[in-house]
Amino acid sequence: MSTKPADLMVNNGWFLELSLSPEISSSPATQAVLSALGLDNVLGGGKNYRFETLSGLQETMEHVETVDAGTNKKKKFVNQILDLGELSLARTEEGTAEDIELAGIVKACQKGLKLTGRLTKKHHGIPLRVIILEGFAFKSRTYPTFDVQGTDKFQMQYGAFADDHFDEN
Repeated sequence: MSTKPADLMVNNGWFLELSLSPEISSSPATQAVLSALGLDNVLGGGKNYRFETLSGLQETMEHVETVDAGTNKKKKFVNQILDLGELSLARTEEGTAEDIELAGIVKACQKGLKLTGRLTKKHHGIPLRVIILEGFAFKSRTYPTFDVQGTDKFQMQYGAFADDHFDEN
């Protein structure tokens, strides 16, 4: 029996698509916000905005402690509160219509809009893993350092959160 791995899943090849869930997109209030920002038809079927990095996707179960008076040992118990943490995304701006759309989406999220994210890992073009981010929203957008002598790419940083995430497959 061979112990060699057949192949290895590498860290690259992830794509994040953002879309509105049908129940949210049909809401008149949501339509009004999207229309005011010029995003009427942007998020219908899911769109990949080419984020270069996404970090912070985690699950942390918090706990409470008590001390056993007889042994003076700490006992830990799960408090049943799941913390999904904060997400950090990075994307290089290229001066395209997508850059303007994404800025509008961030503004819509600041007004309460939540999205559905679909994070897909492809390996040799074949989807291997899909993570669904429910209740995804951007909470911040940070510009890079404006350096008149700099030669780095113009990489925007985005802070976000998701109410829940789970594997689709």
